[in-house]
Amino acid sequence: MSTGRAQADVLNGHRNSFEVFWTQYPKKRNKGAAEKVWVKLQPDPVLLAAMLGKIEQAKQTVDWQKNKGQFIPYPSTWLNGKGWEDEFSSLGKERLPL
Repeated sequence: MSTGRAQADVLNGHRNSFEVFWTQYPKKRNKGAAEKVWVKLQPDPVLLAAMLGKIEQAKQTVDWQKNKGQFIPYPSTWLNGKGWEDEFSSLGKERLPL
C-alpha cells in the first residue's frame, strides 16, 4: 500500500465529522491543512459538538464579523490553537452610551 493511499484511508475514517466541521466553519481556506490537523486531533462526537457550538458563538463576535470576516482564522489555525477553548466576553452585545 502506498503512503498516499494510507493517508487517504485515515482521512476517510474521519471524513464525516471533518465535513460537518468544514460545512460550519465560515472561512473556507486551506482545507488540506485543516484535514491534517483533524486527523491528528481525532475529535470524538463530544468534542465535535463543542467545536460547533464555539464556532457559532465566534460567528457572533465583532472580530469574526468585521470587514466581511477578515479576522476569522484559517480553519487549520483555529484547530491548532484549540479555538473551541476560546472565551468571549460579549457575544454581539454592544455597550450603549450612558
